[in-house]
Amino acid sequence: MSLYQPVSPRKSLNKAYLKVKPNRIQIEAFKGNLIQLLDHINDSEYGNVDPAADTTDLEAEIDLMVYKLYNLPWEEVKIVDPEFGLSEEEYEKYRFE
Repeated sequence: MSLYQPVSPRKSLNKAYLKVKPNRIQIEAFKGNLIQLLDHINDSEYGNVDPAADTTDLEAEIDLMVYKLYNLPWEEVKIVDPEFGLSEEEYEKYRFE
């Protein structure tokens, strides 16, 4: 008798996906914040604000929101984005509402 049960790759992927799948409340909060940030970026680039305005900070905020939405641990964020600017402690404290 084997202690390990074989699992199909598809079933494994489904289980992994369910671990990181955001809930509806997180998605709604994410959408609201994303819309505000994108509006601000669009205003900066195409509106009455200087078109050469630097939107790097706003784009970094969007990246951070995506990382948190999918519950990426700080170590994985550093793999995806080696220039990520927050410390592990700052990253763990960040919440979007």
